Amino acid sequence: MMKMAFKLVFILLPALLAAVCAGTARAAIWGRGKLSAPWSQAAIAVDGEISDWPPGETYDASGLRFRALNDGESLYLTVSAHEAGAKAVLTGEIRQDVTLWFLDGKTRALGLRLPFGNLGLPWENGLQAGSIEPELLTAEGAAVSTAPLPGNIEFGGEIPGRVPIYELKIPLALLKTADGKIALDFTTAYASPELERQMKERFQKAAERRSGAQGGPPEGMKPQGGMSGRGGGKMGGGMRGGGKGGGGGRGGSGAQPEFPSPMEIRLSVLPGAGRQKE
Repeated sequence: MMKMAFKLVFILLPALLAAVCAGTARAAIWGRGKLSAPWSQAAIAVDGEISDWPPGETYDASGLRFRALNDGESLYLTVSAHEAGAKAVLTGEIRQDVTLWFLDGKTRALGLRLPFGNLGLPWENGLQAGSIEPELLTAEGAAVSTAPLPGNIEFGGEIPGRVPIYELKIPLALLKTADGKIALDFTTAYASPELERQMKERFQKAAERRSGAQGGPPEGMKPQGGMSGRGGGKMGGGMRGGGKGGGGGRGGSGAQPEFPSPMEIRLSVLPGAGRQKE
């Protein structure tokens, strides 16, 4: 069983509010982006440190960056956050569960979930450094069962320089392919309506305190949504992948932040062929 340790995570809720104001984490990417997973013989350590990855193509969407490799036996995947709203999601600061689903045809069959909702509400003085164990999800019809990660799946994570990075190694034999593609969905959501309600209340109070401190709108005014943007992916030399989504508002100094909405990013990973065995 792999544990992912978060280091240097001390964010006050008002600071989180300012971060989300700078880049709200909301997205729904319609259609599937495409991400190559070229064959590589490089030795990869699954620890959240991606300095051992060779240069390659990425898919960027809603402040998140995806990369993939394969060694003929396993798929390697990284997900990192590069905008404030996405960082708030991937570090668990807003307590949305983060799930990566692998599909069997059009059905979500196998997944990994970071159950940030199990951590409860953040402390008033900030979120302390800690660890969280990813869960293995198996779907059979409408039912979803959970279990610890088996030994043949490796998962690691780090937050170097406040950029959260997750790294996954999973056997290709566990994954379904269609037309040479592996379909996956990256989603975030609250574990319960009650937790979402409590987080919204904390968000609202922090917004009111922040507005009062900056001489902005009077207390009691609800945060309003910012500008919407477009999702998509940056492919290799700057080409953008298909799909449309909410990119998150970037307001001015007087803009009111919007409570982060759930995310859904859909990808097709294309494993590249390796060397032929002699």
